[in-house]
Amino acid sequence: MGNDARISIRFDREHTATAVRAGAHESPARVLTALSLPPYDGMIVVHGGAANMENELIDPVRAFFIAGLAPFAQSRRILIVDGGTQIGVPRVMGEAREHIQGTYPLLGVVPHRCVVYPGGPVLDGERIPLNPSHTHFIFVEGDEFGAESGLLVGLLRASAKPGLALIVNGGDIVLKEFGRRLQANTRSIDLTCRYGGEEFVVIMPDTEIENACYVAERLRSCIAAEPFRISPDLSISVTSSIGIACLESPEDAPETVLARADKALYAAKRDGRNRVVADAA
Repeated sequence: MGNDARISIRFDREHTATAVRAGAHESPARVLTALSLPPYDGMIVVHGGAANMENELIDPVRAFFIAGLAPFAQSRRILIVDGGTQIGVPRVMGEAREHIQGTYPLLGVVPHRCVVYPGGPVLDGERIPLNPSHTHFIFVEGDEFGAESGLLVGLLRASAKPGLALIVNGGDIVLKEFGRRLQANTRSIDLTCRYGGEEFVVIMPDTEIENACYVAERLRSCIAAEPFRISPDLSISVTSSIGIACLESPEDAPETVLARADKALYAAKRDGRNRVVADAA
């Protein structure tokens, strides 16, 4: 992969970018070398498209990028790597770089046959424009999003620089998978539901506290045993803390039982997380 493999993209008078093509299993180190990036002292990979996030969810991401991530990248000479398109998180990352008038390198990694750019393939309904605020792109061979995930993660390892991966919109994926595992480990007569932002409640009729603890421990083990897949090439480990409370009398109000369960949950978190604690009342 030499200089002749580079593609020059001119979005407008103020925005140009350099791109290279790469196979899905290309050596990440070779791809980085081919790009001839300016010097950088660290890398942050922003993983997660967030294309379907509503404004009230993506607006805080934009604010964080503008106030935190982009200034940090500018001051510390950080290479930011993301999905590179004009939708979701890559678009917001580009907006943040423009907002602070940043000069740090912004690299987009995209499946080549999913995007359109000046001088490239003709736009149709199945192609997404590249974000013009990005300075570099890697066009991974592939015709669907996800083909780039392996290389995206591999760049972080290949850079030989300090770095981290920032997952955006992974929480929704985790909550859905958590809910699926929860349903698989409870009975058909049990009622499961979301309670607050990241908590679930399970109501188990006619169940002694010993049996409830057994089910909770089985669920905790199921959550911790297998990582949650965020994308085809990225998984994260998740643990759960569980608090249990039972009806003590017919006069117990739902709020009272929930308060006792919440107290037990707090104890589980305080004592190290990834554990089950039953209310001692």
